[in-house]
Amino acid sequence: MWLLQNISFLFFLKFFIVFLSFFFQGLDNGILGPSLLDLAGRVNATLSEMNRIFPSQGFGFLMSIILSTMIIKKNCLHLYITLTLCIGAIINVLIPYSRTLGWMTGLFLFQGSTKGLLNAFIYTLCFRLFPGERSWQIMCIPIAEALSAFLIPFGVKPFQSRVSIKPGANITSLSNCTTETCYVTPSQIAYPYVFTAIILLPAMCAFAYYSFHEKCSHKIEEEYDRMSETQTWSSEKWKENCPTIILLFFFHIPVFGSIIAFSDLLTLYGSSAPLFLDKGTMAYMTSMFWGCLLIGRLANMLLSKYVHMGALLCVNFAGLIIFTSLLICPQSNAAYLWVGTAGFGIFQSSFLPSVITWAGSFLHLDAIILYVSLLASGIGEVVIPYVAAMIFQNYGHLNLMFLIFIFGIIELILFSAICFLHWLHKKENIIAEEESS
Repeated sequence: MWLLQNISFLFFLKFFIVFLSFFFQGLDNGILGPSLLDLAGRVNATLSEMNRIFPSQGFGFLMSIILSTMIIKKNCLHLYITLTLCIGAIINVLIPYSRTLGWMTGLFLFQGSTKGLLNAFIYTLCFRLFPGERSWQIMCIPIAEALSAFLIPFGVKPFQSRVSIKPGANITSLSNCTTETCYVTPSQIAYPYVFTAIILLPAMCAFAYYSFHEKCSHKIEEEYDRMSETQTWSSEKWKENCPTIILLFFFHIPVFGSIIAFSDLLTLYGSSAPLFLDKGTMAYMTSMFWGCLLIGRLANMLLSKYVHMGALLCVNFAGLIIFTSLLICPQSNAAYLWVGTAGFGIFQSSFLPSVITWAGSFLHLDAIILYVSLLASGIGEVVIPYVAAMIFQNYGHLNLMFLIFIFGIIELILFSAICFLHWLHKKENIIAEEESS
């Protein structure tokens, strides 16, 4: 009895370390938006020049997902996670000390690569730890990402440069600032980036311990082999499910890319006309967005034990369309932006883990669905933030919210198509069973 309890405790501890390591994803996702203007000032770059950071980071994420498929079956998964966390921490320390835009872009490329590798390694480790039912465990992992992304803007705000009106200046709004009427406090944006590296130390030490002491246990490798062996399909099965896999691929392109684009550009959007909100207020709004993402993921994880995943996804889509439509309402009213941002965070939050779990319940293809989803997410991180930044810069920032709304409609259409194919296959199987009997 004591031995079983001890094993359960060690198993829980390992899952907690897995959870903690995913803080890295949220720190990287949540810090860029509030710090973008300060980073641009450190390399003397304009906002249009800073746009190259988004596709660079996304391209690194995409390439690392492809790389992970080649090495994921090899031993020492714990060692790979340790190295990924270490490299990611070093890169985060170096980013704010870049003196040229080229160096900074290259560092964001490698940061995206570490994010992609960690995504693949952590989800694969979770599949190995839970070879059977795992819906709540998979949905629990991204909660760490949302939690750290929610907290990090609070850490960024005190170190941002701020524009203040000089005493005696005859103006009442920051939109009327000139060098004679306003002054800018110096930026200390390097401190929160160093903090993101320090906070990863416990997870790095834990995985270094596992990689040294467990020597990549054969039992874990056997579990992975079992998971892979159950996923060999006949050509007839491939033909039947290939359209669903393709739809899943296109569905996941905007799912996380739109979240990253929205978070990265929200500060610039709110500080522009007609709102002219200050960077501190927008840091709070960015934090609220990731906090609502956290709430949405927690709610979906808890409800998934009692409500069918398909029904939960339908509720999320209804909320997504309602709240993104608020974002395109009168854009001179900050209240619409606050409410729409909160709703977008809550209802967009769980699609990446939820749809993987939902599709896995009838496709029974954990590894294939995982890599199709992550690969599509990587493409989305390359394309969508870059497209959003280009539209923001060249066609007016007000069009950003229309783009977010359109992505929500596209996701709904693709999800409906997947549901229709699932219903069609289910109906065909019932007819075939009746005919055979």
